[in-house]
Amino acid sequence: MKLHAITIFSCYLLSFLSCQVKGDSCDTYNHPQYGFGQCIHQNDCPNSLYLTGFCESQPSNIHCCFSLEPIKEEFRAIWIATVNNIDWPSSKTITPYQQQTELINILNTVQRLNMNAVIFQIRPAGDAFYASTLEPWSFYLTGTHGVAPSPLWDPLTFIISEAHKRNIEVHAWLNPYRARMTGATYELASNHMAKRFPKYAYPYDNH
Repeated sequence: MKLHAITIFSCYLLSFLSCQVKGDSCDTYNHPQYGFGQCIHQNDCPNSLYLTGFCESQPSNIHCCFSLEPIKEEFRAIWIATVNNIDWPSSKTITPYQQQTELINILNTVQRLNMNAVIFQIRPAGDAFYASTLEPWSFYLTGTHGVAPSPLWDPLTFIISEAHKRNIEVHAWLNPYRARMTGATYELASNHMAKRFPKYAYPYDNH
């Protein structure tokens, strides 16, 4: 009992610290806006962001304080998968104009659903949906691995420009290790990593 009283008294004197006695629920309560708190003196709590009743073993002026500001914006995103033409483009044989129209329709839908980000797959299988000096153009974009779209355009540059017009973020999604999908039979371009470094390319777990 004496040790318990000393601990509480010490916490009172050092109230600016996160000094808690076992049994307080402040450090396990996850506020929906401010996250986890800590038991400190109410006068030391920035912006008076505190709750009472969560520092059960502390003096009455020790409250559960939340020092972080509330989250200003949620991350509400969709994935745009390009491998196997899952989400976009619908076909590797349609024209660049049709592919661009499809991207715009996707972004318009994202905007209408009040989402604020897209995660765009730009390197699905050792290839690229952007102009690159290192990786070949994607088979899923043009139908021929390593062949640029005609007329030439850059899907990554395009989606960034169109997304920002709609206040939508673009996050690049890369698959760093996959060289080709299971069952794919298309010929790899000469500058593909599996062609340049064949000793590092091998089937793995049937993928």
